[in-house]
Amino acid sequence: MAKKKSNESGTQTKLMILAGIAFALMVGYLVAQNTTTPETHANSAEREMVTTSDGYKGIPHTNTERLIETRPILMPEYFDGRVRQIYQWATEIPEAFDALYCYCRCKENPKFNHKTLLTCFTDMHAANCGVCLDEGQMAHELTQMGKTPAEIRMEVDNYYAKRSH
Repeated sequence: MAKKKSNESGTQTKLMILAGIAFALMVGYLVAQNTTTPETHANSAEREMVTTSDGYKGIPHTNTERLIETRPILMPEYFDGRVRQIYQWATEIPEAFDALYCYCRCKENPKFNHKTLLTCFTDMHAANCGVCLDEGQMAHELTQMGKTPAEIRMEVDNYYAKRSH
């Protein structure tokens, strides 16, 4: 009987060790999934966070004297996937986003009354608007090609002018 209890105790110990290892691996995986790389989220990590008028955390701009929209951009960490990436780009290249008219026409809509595409990223609007997200992606891609905000605006305006007919 003593030998059987010893084996049961050994089995329980092994199971506890395996459970501990499984738990540690799971925690490690979850931490890795939620960890942001310095390259991807450098701006949000470097800037002081502020609370927006609707209670969300935002990233203030560093060069507001050159921007039309001066309110903070919502934290990219509120979002996932493509939406998160484009909110991140808005924090990295606010001048390009701010140079653009938003073709979802939120500037004319009294519900939003936005100033520029950048305004769409100061609240939850862009997260739910394909036009805002597409324009943000275009701004990023054109910036990557070396275009200035004025050149980006011309390209985006030409793109949507062709679509409006």
